[in-house]
Amino acid sequence: MDIVKEVFDRRTLRTDKLVAYGFTPYVGGFSYTTTILDGQFRVEVAVSERLVPSARVVDAFTEEEYAPVNVEMSTGAFVGSVRVAYRAALTAIAEACSVREYFSSGQANRLAEAVYARYGERPDFPFATAPTYGVFRYPVNRKWYGIVMDVRRCLVTKESTPCGEESPTVDVLNLKIDPSRRAELLATAGFYICYHMNKEGWISVVLDDTVADEEILALLNDSRNFVLPKMKRGAQ
Repeated sequence: MDIVKEVFDRRTLRTDKLVAYGFTPYVGGFSYTTTILDGQFRVEVAVSERLVPSARVVDAFTEEEYAPVNVEMSTGAFVGSVRVAYRAALTAIAEACSVREYFSSGQANRLAEAVYARYGERPDFPFATAPTYGVFRYPVNRKWYGIVMDVRRCLVTKESTPCGEESPTVDVLNLKIDPSRRAELLATAGFYICYHMNKEGWISVVLDDTVADEEILALLNDSRNFVLPKMKRGAQ
Protein backbone atom coordinates (compact mmCIF):
# COMPACT_ATOMS: atom_id res chain seq x y z
CA MET A 1 0.00 0.00 0.00
CA ASP A 2 1.60 3.26 -1.16
CA ILE A 3 -0.70 6.02 0.04
CA VAL A 4 1.62 8.78 -1.16
CA LYS A 5 1.61 7.40 -4.70
CA GLU A 6 -2.17 6.99 -4.68
CA VAL A 7 -2.83 10.54 -3.45
CA PHE A 8 -0.35 12.28 -5.77
CA ASP A 9 -1.02 10.13 -8.83
CA ARG A 10 -1.36 12.26 -11.99
CA ARG A 11 -0.57 15.45 -10.11
CA THR A 12 2.33 17.87 -10.60
CA LEU A 13 3.48 19.76 -7.52
CA ARG A 14 4.23 23.48 -7.86
CA THR A 15 7.05 25.09 -5.89
CA ASP A 16 5.17 28.38 -5.44
CA LYS A 17 2.17 26.52 -4.05
CA LEU A 18 4.36 24.45 -1.71
CA VAL A 19 5.92 27.58 -0.20
CA ALA A 20 2.53 29.27 0.12
CA TYR A 21 1.20 26.19 1.93
CA GLY A 22 4.00 26.31 4.49
CA PHE A 23 6.70 24.02 3.12
CA THR A 24 10.24 24.96 4.14
CA PRO A 25 12.86 25.05 1.35
CA TYR A 26 16.15 23.30 1.98
CA VAL A 27 19.07 22.19 -0.18
CA GLY A 28 17.56 19.44 -2.27
CA GLY A 29 13.86 20.14 -1.84
CA PHE A 30 11.10 21.14 0.58
CA SER A 31 9.82 19.81 3.89
CA TYR A 32 6.59 20.11 5.85
CA THR A 33 5.29 18.66 9.11
CA THR A 34 1.77 18.53 10.50
CA THR A 35 0.02 16.57 13.24
CA ILE A 36 -2.95 14.24 13.13
CA LEU A 37 -5.26 12.63 15.68
CA ASP A 38 -4.87 15.39 18.26
CA GLY A 39 -1.10 15.36 18.06
CA GLN A 40 -0.63 11.62 18.60
CA PHE A 41 1.17 11.38 15.26
CA ARG A 42 3.20 13.61 12.98
CA VAL A 43 3.03 13.52 9.22
CA GLU A 44 6.43 14.43 7.79
CA VAL A 45 6.42 15.26 4.09
CA ALA A 46 9.45 15.81 1.87
CA VAL A 47 9.42 16.96 -1.74
CA SER A 48 12.59 16.55 -3.80
CA GLU A 49 14.05 19.05 -6.26
CA ARG A 50 12.35 17.04 -9.00
CA LEU A 51 9.05 17.57 -7.16
CA VAL A 52 8.69 13.94 -6.13
CA PRO A 53 6.85 13.64 -2.79
CA SER A 54 7.56 11.20 0.03
CA ALA A 55 6.04 11.02 3.50
CA ARG A 56 5.95 9.08 6.72
CA VAL A 57 3.88 8.91 9.90
CA VAL A 58 5.78 9.26 13.17
CA ASP A 59 4.44 8.24 16.58
CA ALA A 60 4.85 11.39 18.70
CA PHE A 61 5.32 9.33 21.88
CA THR A 62 7.97 6.85 20.68
CA GLU A 63 9.45 9.08 17.95
CA GLU A 64 9.44 6.05 15.67
CA GLU A 65 7.88 5.67 12.28
CA TYR A 66 4.43 4.10 12.45
CA ALA A 67 4.88 1.45 9.76
CA PRO A 68 1.44 -0.27 9.96
CA VAL A 69 -0.16 2.66 8.16
CA ASN A 70 1.38 1.45 4.88
CA VAL A 71 0.89 -2.27 5.45
CA GLU A 72 -2.25 -3.49 3.74
CA MET A 73 -2.55 -6.51 6.03
CA SER A 74 -2.57 -4.26 9.11
CA THR A 75 -6.24 -3.91 10.01
CA GLY A 76 -8.29 -2.76 12.95
CA ALA A 77 -10.05 0.39 14.06
CA PHE A 78 -6.98 2.19 15.38
CA VAL A 79 -4.67 1.70 12.41
CA GLY A 80 -7.64 2.46 10.19
CA SER A 81 -8.16 5.81 11.91
CA VAL A 82 -4.47 6.68 11.52
CA ARG A 83 -4.61 5.73 7.85
CA VAL A 84 -7.69 7.87 7.22
CA ALA A 85 -6.14 10.90 8.94
CA TYR A 86 -2.83 10.40 7.10
CA ARG A 87 -4.55 10.21 3.72
CA ALA A 88 -6.62 13.30 4.53
CA ALA A 89 -3.48 15.28 5.41
CA LEU A 90 -1.78 14.26 2.17
CA THR A 91 -4.90 14.94 0.12
CA ALA A 92 -5.10 18.48 1.51
CA ILE A 93 -1.51 19.06 0.39
CA ALA A 94 -2.13 17.55 -3.04
CA GLU A 95 -5.20 19.68 -3.67
CA ALA A 96 -3.54 22.90 -2.50
CA CYS A 97 -0.07 22.43 -3.96
CA SER A 98 -0.44 20.62 -7.27
CA VAL A 99 -1.98 20.76 -10.70
CA ARG A 100 -4.07 17.80 -11.77
CA GLU A 101 -2.72 15.72 -14.66
CA TYR A 102 -5.53 13.91 -16.40
CA PHE A 103 -3.48 12.21 -19.08
CA SER A 104 -0.03 10.74 -19.62
CA SER A 105 1.25 13.31 -22.13
CA GLY A 106 2.10 16.92 -21.50
CA GLN A 107 0.22 18.07 -24.58
CA ALA A 108 -2.98 16.29 -23.56
CA ASN A 109 -2.83 17.92 -20.12
CA ARG A 110 -2.16 21.37 -21.62
CA LEU A 111 -5.15 20.97 -23.89
CA ALA A 112 -7.33 19.88 -20.97
CA GLU A 113 -6.35 23.01 -19.03
CA ALA A 114 -7.00 25.19 -22.08
CA VAL A 115 -10.46 23.65 -22.54
CA TYR A 116 -11.24 24.30 -18.88
CA ALA A 117 -9.99 27.89 -19.11
CA ARG A 118 -12.10 28.55 -22.21
CA TYR A 119 -15.29 26.61 -21.47
CA GLY A 120 -15.13 25.58 -17.82
CA GLU A 121 -15.40 21.92 -18.86
CA ARG A 122 -13.32 19.04 -17.51
CA PRO A 123 -12.98 15.59 -19.08
CA ASP A 124 -14.84 12.72 -17.49
CA PHE A 125 -13.72 9.10 -17.43
CA PRO A 126 -16.80 6.92 -18.01
CA PHE A 127 -15.24 3.61 -19.05
CA ALA A 128 -14.64 1.04 -16.34
CA THR A 129 -12.59 -1.11 -18.72
CA ALA A 130 -10.57 1.88 -19.97
CA PRO A 131 -10.28 4.23 -16.98
CA THR A 132 -7.61 6.44 -18.63
CA TYR A 133 -9.87 7.40 -21.57
CA GLY A 134 -11.13 10.95 -21.02
CA VAL A 135 -14.21 12.37 -22.75
CA PHE A 136 -14.94 16.06 -23.38
CA ARG A 137 -18.68 16.76 -23.52
CA TYR A 138 -20.96 19.71 -24.08
CA PRO A 139 -22.64 19.88 -20.64
CA VAL A 140 -26.23 20.51 -21.75
CA ASN A 141 -26.79 17.56 -24.09
CA ARG A 142 -23.78 15.52 -22.89
CA LYS A 143 -22.61 14.93 -26.46
CA TRP A 144 -18.92 14.22 -27.00
CA TYR A 145 -16.73 16.65 -28.86
CA GLY A 146 -13.43 14.94 -28.04
CA ILE A 147 -11.97 11.84 -26.47
CA VAL A 148 -8.37 11.26 -25.37
CA MET A 149 -7.17 7.67 -25.40
CA ASP A 150 -3.78 6.20 -24.57
CA VAL A 151 -3.27 3.45 -27.11
CA ARG A 152 -0.45 1.64 -28.85
CA ARG A 153 0.90 4.10 -31.38
CA CYS A 154 0.95 1.56 -34.18
CA LEU A 155 -2.82 1.03 -33.91
CA VAL A 156 -3.32 4.63 -35.05
CA THR A 157 -0.35 5.32 -37.30
CA LYS A 158 -0.10 1.84 -38.87
CA GLU A 159 3.68 2.42 -38.88
CA SER A 160 4.69 -1.09 -37.80
CA THR A 161 3.45 -4.48 -38.88
CA PRO A 162 2.62 -6.55 -37.00
CA CYS A 163 1.45 -4.18 -34.26
CA GLY A 164 2.65 -5.87 -31.09
CA GLU A 165 2.30 -5.11 -27.41
CA GLU A 166 5.89 -3.82 -27.36
CA SER A 167 4.79 -0.82 -29.43
CA PRO A 168 4.91 2.40 -27.34
CA THR A 169 1.68 4.01 -26.19
CA VAL A 170 0.67 7.55 -27.06
CA ASP A 171 -2.21 9.85 -26.22
CA VAL A 172 -4.57 10.27 -29.17
CA LEU A 173 -7.37 12.83 -29.45
CA ASN A 174 -10.43 12.06 -31.59
CA LEU A 175 -12.24 15.14 -32.90
CA LYS A 176 -15.46 15.67 -34.82
CA ILE A 177 -14.75 17.36 -38.16
CA ASP A 178 -16.43 18.67 -41.29
CA PRO A 179 -15.99 15.71 -43.68
CA SER A 180 -14.93 18.16 -46.40
CA ARG A 181 -11.71 18.81 -44.42
CA ARG A 182 -10.85 15.14 -43.95
CA ALA A 183 -8.48 14.80 -46.93
CA GLU A 184 -6.69 18.04 -46.07
CA LEU A 185 -6.11 17.00 -42.46
CA LEU A 186 -5.01 13.47 -43.34
CA ALA A 187 -2.35 14.98 -45.59
CA THR A 188 -0.95 16.87 -42.57
CA ALA A 189 1.63 15.33 -40.23
CA GLY A 190 0.12 14.21 -36.93
CA PHE A 191 -3.39 13.47 -38.24
CA TYR A 192 -4.67 9.98 -38.94
CA ILE A 193 -7.80 8.07 -39.91
CA CYS A 194 -9.98 8.10 -36.82
CA TYR A 195 -9.18 5.34 -34.37
CA HIS A 196 -12.10 3.22 -33.16
CA MET A 197 -14.81 5.67 -34.26
CA ASN A 198 -16.68 6.89 -37.35
CA LYS A 199 -14.08 7.33 -40.08
CA GLU A 200 -15.84 10.08 -42.03
CA GLY A 201 -17.00 12.46 -39.32
CA TRP A 202 -14.07 12.14 -36.93
CA ILE A 203 -10.29 12.26 -37.10
CA SER A 204 -7.42 11.31 -34.76
CA VAL A 205 -4.51 13.55 -33.84
CA VAL A 206 -1.51 12.13 -32.01
CA LEU A 207 -0.63 14.27 -28.98
CA ASP A 208 3.16 14.16 -29.27
CA ASP A 209 3.57 17.88 -30.13
CA THR A 210 3.70 17.19 -33.88
CA VAL A 211 0.64 19.44 -34.17
CA ALA A 212 0.71 22.76 -32.29
CA ASP A 213 -1.65 23.27 -29.35
CA GLU A 214 -3.25 26.29 -31.06
CA GLU A 215 -4.19 24.28 -34.16
CA ILE A 216 -5.67 21.47 -32.08
CA LEU A 217 -7.61 23.93 -29.93
CA ALA A 218 -9.11 25.50 -33.04
CA LEU A 219 -10.26 22.05 -34.17
CA LEU A 220 -11.56 21.32 -30.66
CA ASN A 221 -13.59 24.52 -30.84
CA ASP A 222 -15.03 23.44 -34.20
CA SER A 223 -15.74 19.96 -32.83
CA ARG A 224 -17.55 21.44 -29.85
CA ASN A 225 -19.62 23.67 -32.14
CA PHE A 226 -20.72 20.61 -34.12
CA VAL A 227 -22.38 19.10 -31.04
CA LEU A 228 -24.13 22.26 -29.84
CA PRO A 229 -27.92 22.37 -30.08
CA LYS A 230 -28.90 23.99 -33.39
CA MET A 231 -30.10 27.24 -31.80
CA LYS A 232 -26.82 27.59 -29.87
CA ARG A 233 -24.80 26.66 -32.95
CA GLY A 234 -26.33 29.45 -34.95
CA ALA A 235 -25.49 31.96 -32.22
CA GLN A 236 -21.76 31.14 -32.27
